[in-house]
Amino acid sequence: MDQFLAEAKKDDTWVKLQRKTFTRWINGHLDTKDKSLHMENLEEGLKSGVALHTLLELLSGDTLRKVNAKARMPVQYIENINTCLKYIQQKGIKLVGIGAEDVHDGRTVLVLGLIWTLILRFQIVMDSTDVEMGMSFRDGLLAWCNRVLNPQGIFVKNFTESWQDGRAFCGLVNVLKPGHVDLPSRTADKAVENMDLAFDAAEEHFEFPKLLDAVDVLNTPDDLSIMTYVSYYKHYLATVGAVAQFSFAEGPGLVGGESMTPANFKIITMTKDNEKCVYGGANLFVKLLDAKNIPVCEVDIKDNLDGTYDCTYEAPRAGKFKLDILIGRTSIKDAPFWPVIEPGEPEPGKCTAEGEGLTNAVAGQEAKFKITARDTSSSQLNKGGANFSAVLKDASGDIPVTIVDNKDGTYDCSYVPLKTAKAVELVVKLSTKGYGEGDIDGSSFIVVVTPGAASSETTFCSGEGTKGGKAGESAPVTVTTLDLCGNKVTSGGAPLTATLTFQGEGGVPVNVGVKDNNNGTYSLDYTPEKAGTYLLDVKLGDQSVKDSPFSIVVSAGEFNPLNFTWEGLDLDSEGRRIVVAGNTDSFKVAAKDSFGNALTDGGLAVAGCLSGPSDVEVNVADSNDGSYTLSYTPYKTGLYELLVDVDGVPLGGAPNPCKVLVVPANADGSHSVASGPGLTEGGVGDENPFTIQARDAFDNDIVMGGAQVEGSLVGPDGVEVPIVVVDNGDGTYSCSYPSVKKIGSYQLTPKLNGSPVSGAPFTVTVKPGAFSLENTEVEFPEEHVSSLNGPTIKLKDCDMNLRLGGGDKVTGEILPLDVIDVEAVDKGDGTFDVKYPGNFHGQYKMQIFVNGSDTGVEHVVEVAQKELSAEHAQKYEAVAGRLSEESAAVLKHLLINASEEEREAVLAELK
Repeated sequence: MDQFLAEAKKDDTWVKLQRKTFTRWINGHLDTKDKSLHMENLEEGLKSGVALHTLLELLSGDTLRKVNAKARMPVQYIENINTCLKYIQQKGIKLVGIGAEDVHDGRTVLVLGLIWTLILRFQIVMDSTDVEMGMSFRDGLLAWCNRVLNPQGIFVKNFTESWQDGRAFCGLVNVLKPGHVDLPSRTADKAVENMDLAFDAAEEHFEFPKLLDAVDVLNTPDDLSIMTYVSYYKHYLATVGAVAQFSFAEGPGLVGGESMTPANFKIITMTKDNEKCVYGGANLFVKLLDAKNIPVCEVDIKDNLDGTYDCTYEAPRAGKFKLDILIGRTSIKDAPFWPVIEPGEPEPGKCTAEGEGLTNAVAGQEAKFKITARDTSSSQLNKGGANFSAVLKDASGDIPVTIVDNKDGTYDCSYVPLKTAKAVELVVKLSTKGYGEGDIDGSSFIVVVTPGAASSETTFCSGEGTKGGKAGESAPVTVTTLDLCGNKVTSGGAPLTATLTFQGEGGVPVNVGVKDNNNGTYSLDYTPEKAGTYLLDVKLGDQSVKDSPFSIVVSAGEFNPLNFTWEGLDLDSEGRRIVVAGNTDSFKVAAKDSFGNALTDGGLAVAGCLSGPSDVEVNVADSNDGSYTLSYTPYKTGLYELLVDVDGVPLGGAPNPCKVLVVPANADGSHSVASGPGLTEGGVGDENPFTIQARDAFDNDIVMGGAQVEGSLVGPDGVEVPIVVVDNGDGTYSCSYPSVKKIGSYQLTPKLNGSPVSGAPFTVTVKPGAFSLENTEVEFPEEHVSSLNGPTIKLKDCDMNLRLGGGDKVTGEILPLDVIDVEAVDKGDGTFDVKYPGNFHGQYKMQIFVNGSDTGVEHVVEVAQKELSAEHAQKYEAVAGRLSEESAAVLKHLLINASEEEREAVLAELK
């Protein structure tokens, strides 16, 4: 009643509708006994309590305490009403918030609530065990409607909108009178027509009052009104339909089945006359209960609308259960039944698994676990056939799990993981008909996959040491152990060994160190000393690891300056390198490491220095094969020092620095030189020596003889004078031309090995020979005048050559008074003039001396005084005119006794 009051207060529209419906419902009952009680107004009709009293007796079938049918006073009305309300409460019907005064006073909502309570108790709930089955009266009635309407293709969700098209009402008519309404023709667009048809048929054939109006249902459907009307159909079937006494059931589901597997049986309803019912709608209740009378599962009932009902249940667990089939509150014939449900399908979430493979696994190795199939009660099944599946979510891709059915409810499972992981998901599922597909208990499982044992097939080496290295240098190799699936092993202890073998003659095994890093890796280390090809074989146990053995090439190590080798540097017994000036000398040095291995590439800073008489550049050519060619070209002879270094460090392997003696090249005339007086002047009768120094083309003095030295001396007359040559054996040649006879300018051309020496030809002046007294000539002038030249003396050598510019001294002595020495003037052409003094005149005897030797010539000469020249006389007269007579006489005397030069000087001074 509480719910009714709450809903009734929502909208006055419902109040009006329910007043109409409930009034009709009451009249439907009252009219069967006393039509005088028929009411038009609900509130007025119940005001005296008489109509309510009669209604209760009709609904309950009980005889109530009498009421005052002739009551005329309110107090009497209230007393009548109280009698009715007390009866209702005695029947266990709860009344909330309503009293006799409320009914008497016509409080509509409370009155409607009271009537609804009676409808529920005596029409809807009385004919149903829905409430006992745990359903509300509304849900129970709705379930019954769907049970009888669904087979006709009609589905209702509520007691409002689902009934507005009228088809559900037509379906209910067909339940009571099969085939009466042609449902396919009753389309939704004929709602009012459909409802009128149904309401008319129900009234005609089953005497159901027309509680509803089609327009009201269409426009404002009221659920309580519709429920009241629909309950007539259910109530009708409960009274005139099937009876439990003769009805029976048949089918395997009555005996048993398997859990979670449909168990079927059929109910055949019979009438009170023990005849088969021909329509459905029986108020059937079927319950499957356990030992504690707790429902096990729902039993589905399909109303075939022909008096039979197909029933199905799926027990969720095994056991012996109670299957009770009731029509109303009475069990049918032979009920209850006691079906035994054997274990059927396992329930995914109840199935369990155990085994190491659920938590731990080793990559590449089979991991195992066992599944136990269990039903919904967690009981182990003792049969096979379950559809288990499992997959390991391996990093390389899903790995299916092999599942073996042991046919006893257990399943042996195994899988082989490929990749290691700290957490890999292992999903175990069960696919069933009843439960669908789901994970078993504990799924997904988290599996730790650790690496397997190290495998030679996948273990690999890395590092420069797998390709090669340098002699004397450590060549590291890292060995990473992997299991057969390629997972990195994270622990040590693998039986790893390594050998390094030289491929060639003279090779010795090289020790290979193996260090276990205790993390799945191993450090190998070797230090070869010999360059060449080796085989590095790394083994795990007795099997070589992946790509092993490795062919590695060990190249020479870092160069060692002290281990260089020299080629082509030959020394003499004194440890010197002899090189001819102008020649390019070369030799090679080859780089070696500390172990004597030849380097095969270039790039070293090899340098050479040659110091001595001159600094000589040393060129270094890098052959890019470890060798270097050094070359130099000295031009100056002498002793040098050659130093070869790399990066400033002198090389070993040979004397370094070493002495280099540069000797002259072959004598070259054009570079040979001549020296000595005979190159510029010579003298008749003299040796006229000069020296030729033989030199090579680089102006180095030759220190040994043997050259062909010759030459020519050609005079002005074209006559060639022979040259005398003496080889001194030390590179010099003494030359002379003593046979020259004539003075003059000569062309001297010395030659060495056919080429004129440097500077040739030389112009040589041949001077006269020694003074020859016998060949000396004295010539006197025809007239001898003072201050003028006297005799001319021609000096000649023994070959009659004038002693031109000979530097001889010629003097004369004039006698008889005193010996007067007179200097002869050397004219430079071999002749001398004796000049008479200016004050000298008279007869004299003259003797001529050459270089202090008397020529033996004695002449007597008469020397006249020289008069003043006209020029000098004119100048004298000019000066004398300014002098006294005495001074003029002295001046004239002086001028007469003076030479021409003296006269000129004196006159110039006196000018």
